[in-house]
Amino acid sequence: MTSRGRGARDAGRTARRSASPYAACAVAASWIAGPLLGQTVEPEVSMAPDVTEIHVGDPLRVEISVRHAGTLGVVWPDSLDVSPFEVVSIAESAPRSDGDVLVSRATLTVTAFELGELELPAISLELGGPDGTASRVFTDPVVIGVTSVGLDEGGDIRDVRGPRAIARSWLSFWPWFVLLVLAVGAGY
Repeated sequence: MTSRGRGARDAGRTARRSASPYAACAVAASWIAGPLLGQTVEPEVSMAPDVTEIHVGDPLRVEISVRHAGTLGVVWPDSLDVSPFEVVSIAESAPRSDGDVLVSRATLTVTAFELGELELPAISLELGGPDGTASRVFTDPVVIGVTSVGLDEGGDIRDVRGPRAIARSWLSFWPWFVLLVLAVGAGY
């Protein structure tokens, strides 16, 4: 490497080193001054399924995550109407800090018993503050493909068959026949 290339590289390092304390101060000042200037964190909600296609009756896990200000809390519903899907379970997790915001998550497990492209509808969540303020956020709907389990859907319906006969082996009756002849002979 030439001295000119080495010098340019060292100058870039020096510029980065001198800029990093200023950048850190600017970020810290925005965190501190943001609430003082009336800037608030707008809540963001997302709904992400683990797959986009399931078989009929299979469970589908959907993660719902809400990014919100630390002064708010998410009120997770006890029950949801997400028809044509059916709710199997809702598992909440503790909020996690991500800088000046909190991320609240819940895993929703649903299943469907209809075929086709089904829409998991938008879910409404309430955010509440300690002072009694409340706001509502909505997820976007998600389309999930529900397919059959692989049975032959094009085949003809067959007739119902009667019960099968029990297979009889005449050789299994010989010991009983001999026993009957011996009993009759002993009785005679």
